[in-house]
Amino acid sequence: MYAKNHYERGDLITDLKRIYSLRNAIDPEHISKSDILSCLINLVEKFVSNPATECRFSLRNFLSDIDPNSWLYKTVKYDFDTVCIEKCLSIIMLTRILNDNMEEIVPIDNPSEEVLPLSENANKIKEGE
Repeated sequence: MYAKNHYERGDLITDLKRIYSLRNAIDPEHISKSDILSCLINLVEKFVSNPATECRFSLRNFLSDIDPNSWLYKTVKYDFDTVCIEKCLSIIMLTRILNDNMEEIVPIDNPSEEVLPLSENANKIKEGE
């Protein structure tokens, strides 16, 4: 739900460490960016392998988008794990998680204020707007 903007955004890695720690009962200080990336890659793989998600994932685009020589990274310090995490989140953000009958295609937990503060978007959905 983080990728779908149901939570307020703070520091990306700190937020994801919190989510990962709650899901796996691990202290956030013991979670690396590589752990987060591995989890996200597994999730993206579930989306990609399910035709119902209509995921428009392409390995070629993924590799092109994370290329350290891309113009996108000329003005910022390139960090492989962070760039891949951001790309995975963008794939998830653009992927269907509900079918036309509003049934889950890929199971995802509902957003919870116990994880992170809910975004305005999540609060509107919660209130049925």
